[in-house]
Amino acid sequence: MSTVVTGEAWEVSYGIEDTPGTAVAASKFLGLFDKATLPDPEIEMNPFYGAGGHMNRGYFRMQRGKWQLQGSFPDMILLSAHPLYLCMGKSSAISGGYNFDESCDLPSMTVTGTYIDCAGDVLLIRRYVGGKVGRVTLNCEEGEPAKLSLDDVTFLDIQHNLSGYPKYNAGVARETISYPTVQPFYFHGGTLTINGTVFARVRGFTFECNNNVEGRYYWASGNEFVPSSIIQGRREYSLTVKVDIDDNKLFQEIIQAGEYSDEFKGFPIIFKMERDTDDYVEIQIPYDTVSASNHGCFIKKGKLDIVPDPLVTQELEIIARKPRIVVKTNEVY
Repeated sequence: MSTVVTGEAWEVSYGIEDTPGTAVAASKFLGLFDKATLPDPEIEMNPFYGAGGHMNRGYFRMQRGKWQLQGSFPDMILLSAHPLYLCMGKSSAISGGYNFDESCDLPSMTVTGTYIDCAGDVLLIRRYVGGKVGRVTLNCEEGEPAKLSLDDVTFLDIQHNLSGYPKYNAGVARETISYPTVQPFYFHGGTLTINGTVFARVRGFTFECNNNVEGRYYWASGNEFVPSSIIQGRREYSLTVKVDIDDNKLFQEIIQAGEYSDEFKGFPIIFKMERDTDDYVEIQIPYDTVSASNHGCFIKKGKLDIVPDPLVTQELEIIARKPRIVVKTNEVY
C-alpha cells in the first residue's frame, strides 16, 4: 500500500533573513489557514524547431528555461500581528508593542513547508529563501475575525530534503512551530474624520498594500534559471470601506474632494482591531497630521444609492498613503 498524504497533514512557518537569500530557521507562525499555494517552481519550457527536420512540424528538442518561484497564503486568521510587518519593512519598539512603518526595502524571509503522512512521519520538507511579499490584503468585517492574505510572494531559490535530486540541502529539517494560544483579532471600530469631525461610521474595511515585486534574471554565475534578485516597484495602498452614512457629511466630503478652505489635503482614517485594552492592532492613515504638504486619504468612488435597508450602507473606494500599523502585544518580535 502506498503512503497517503492527507489534505490537512502539512505545516508552514517563516523566519526573517538578515542577509537576503540566506536561509534562517523558520519558527514564526504565519496564521491559521487551511490552504496555500507554495512557491514550487513554474518552469519555462522552450521548444527549438529545426528547418528541414523530420518531426512533422513538431519541435526538435526542448530546453529548460527560467524558474518562477511565487506563492500565496490566502485568508489567514490573525492570531499574531507579526505578518503585517512583511508588507511595511520597518519595525520600531514602543511601550508595550511595536510600530510598523514604511521602509525602502522589504524584509527578506525564509519559508519552510512540511508534508506529513497519516502516521505522522515527514515525507517532504521544502525551504524557500529570499522571499518578499508582493501584495498584502487585510479584510475586517463586523463580528468576524480579521483575515490576512499574502499574495505574489516571490522567492530567490528552493531547497528540499530529498537526497539525490536537484536543489537538495542536507540542512533542511522540520521546524518547531510555536502556535499562539490567544484569540483572533476582531474589528473593533473605525472612523473617517474631516477636520476633527467624524463623517461616517465604519462597519468593515479591506486594506491592500501592493509592493509590485518582480524577480529579475540577471547574468550571474551559479543558481541557473532561478531569479538573481527581487526588485520592488512603486508602493500602492487602496481601501474599500463599508460605512453607515451619518446625515450629509459623507456627501459633503465627496463634493469637496479633499479641499477645505482652499486647502487640498484629504482626511485621516483610523481602524482598530482589539482583543483587550493592551492587546490590539491599529492602522493609522496617514500616521501624522494631514496638511497641504502632507496629503491624507481621498475618496475615489462613493455612490449614495437609495436602498430598502434600515440604515443606508455604502462602499467607498479610497486612495491612501503613509500608513502606520501600531501593535500592542505581549509577543516579542
